[in-house]
Order: sequence, then C-alpha cells, then structure tokens
Amino acid sequence: MSWAKSRCPENVQSKGEIHDFDWCINKCQWPCLPKSVIYNITKEDELWQERTARAKKNNKDDKLRISVTSLLYCQRKHYYSLLYDFVAEPPEMWSLYLGSAVHTMLEPIDKNLTDYHFEEKFEKEFNDVTIVGKIDAIDFRLKRIEDHKSITDGGMNIKIKEGASIEHCEQINIYRWLAIEKYPAIKNFDMIINYVSMGSIVSTNTIASVVAWRKSKPSDKGMSYAVKTEQNRKGQDKWLVYYNVPEVKRWSLNKVEKFVQEKSEIMKQAILNDVIPPF
Repeated sequence: MSWAKSRCPENVQSKGEIHDFDWCINKCQWPCLPKSVIYNITKEDELWQERTARAKKNNKDDKLRISVTSLLYCQRKHYYSLLYDFVAEPPEMWSLYLGSAVHTMLEPIDKNLTDYHFEEKFEKEFNDVTIVGKIDAIDFRLKRIEDHKSITDGGMNIKIKEGASIEHCEQINIYRWLAIEKYPAIKNFDMIINYVSMGSIVSTNTIASVVAWRKSKPSDKGMSYAVKTEQNRKGQDKWLVYYNVPEVKRWSLNKVEKFVQEKSEIMKQAILNDVIPPF
C-alpha cells in the first residue's frame, strides 16, 4: 500500500501528532523539513502508486508477479506493506526520495547509447510466478551490470572497507539471472554496485579512500596504502587511506535459482494463502 499520513517527529513542537499531507504542506507551523522537500516526497509516493497501478492494469496474464526486491530483507514487512497503508515521519521517507533522485541523476542524457542500457525491465516465469526486476544499467562495452544505491557519508566508509551488503549482492545476482535469457553473454559479466552519497560515488571492485587524521601513518586492517595531504591540524596529519573495495561475488545459476525458489514460495504462500512470512 502507501504512505498514508505523516507523524510529526520528536524534534518539533507538534511531536507525535498525525496529520495528512495537506496539513504538513499548508498548515504546519513547525516544519520538520523544508516545505519543498515534504511536497516532493509526497508527490514521489503518489507517482509510485500510479506506476504500480498501471503495471497491474497492463498485466496480460493471471500469474502472480513478484518483484526481486520482495525476495530480500524482511519479507514479512514487505507482505504487510502490500496490505496496509502506513504512517511515517517525513525524515524517515527522505532516504527513499533520495534514492529516486540518485537514479534520475545517473540516467544518461543521451537515450541513444547503443552499448549502455539504462533501467531495463526483465521478467522470468519461475515457480509458477513471474519474477520481475529492473536493472539500473548494463554496460555491454565494459561487460558489466550495475546497480545504484544511495547511502549516507558515514555508511560510505563502511562500504569502502567491507564491500556491498549481503542483500545488495543477492539482488544484483538475481538481476543477472533474470537478464541471461535475453542476453546470454551477461552470464559472464561483472557485477558492480555504485554507492552514491552526498559527498562521493564509490563502486565495488575499485580503489577508494577515506579520510583519517593521525599523528603517524595509518596501518588500518585491510588498507592498501595511505597518502598524507595536509599537516599540523592540532598536531595531526590528514591522510587519505586507500582500500580495495571488495568485488561482488558471482553466484552460480543453481545457487540463484535455489534462493529465488525459496523466497518466491514464501511470498506466493503469503499473497495467495495469507501465510505470514517468517522474520
């Protein structure tokens, strides 16, 4: 379902109150976000609902359609989101809006690029359902598929050191599996996740840096090398510490299908027979 009403966060005078979006935009005296941001977030949610409704209307067959994202994270939470509208604080929804904005910023201006496909949709009949997903980018020249993720600047440092999250690796492996039927060569393509924060863009399987203020040269676990760029800030030096951002491991197709089989069966039973998914 959709974001139905707004709950005022703790840091405003109206904390805990629940209001509709018209009140947030036109009547609130203690805005938790700039009015333009609240307006854009609510409109983005409306557009998402319209796209979902069109997709359901244009569905030609009777097979249950299950998105790749519904196979990831907490499936119980996703199941409940299909059934019920929800109340949320506007700042909580900012990250979702930012994710949509990031995809818009990374979309190529030239739509006629022949070797670079952006946001291509794929479907696959499997386990008596239709698995659907949209790949952010396929670069046929560099032989790789890409997924774009928005992230905080603090979270970026973790990705640089530790690599992509488990769920993101699962997701892009399923996308690869979905696309192989149309593009068999994708079976051997690399998988790249581009993490985008307000301050930088970092891709898996590259070299990236984090800033460290130290009195001596860093020797952090997993680092590749460090470069000193500034001196004498309260007795410390500014270092750029470089790491080899881990690559996304390619799953075997059998492993992907086993994963999709298990997770899609959970969602199928939930949607068709009201069997609540496990945590």
